[in-house]
Amino acid sequence: MPITKLRTIKTRGIVLHLGPDRESDGMPATVTTEIGKTHKTPPIESLRSFLFGDDRIECLDGCEMFEPDGICQHGSPTWLIAVEMV
Repeated sequence: MPITKLRTIKTRGIVLHLGPDRESDGMPATVTTEIGKTHKTPPIESLRSFLFGDDRIECLDGCEMFEPDGICQHGSPTWLIAVEMV
């Protein structure tokens, strides 16, 4: 089994730990927040719909994103920021 380097990013003041990439689409399989809560990354089709569709952009905590900086009122970044798509 190959060793996968885990990444830590700091985006808009929030530290996120990206899990190993999924083989199916190359996206991180999980994202863990500073407080240790781990979220399973949505399928690539969902992430694409946030970019190109009429769907609301979702944050890691499930909120719909309305703030221009990409952080919801509870302090969670959008999935697009968390997986470095934007």
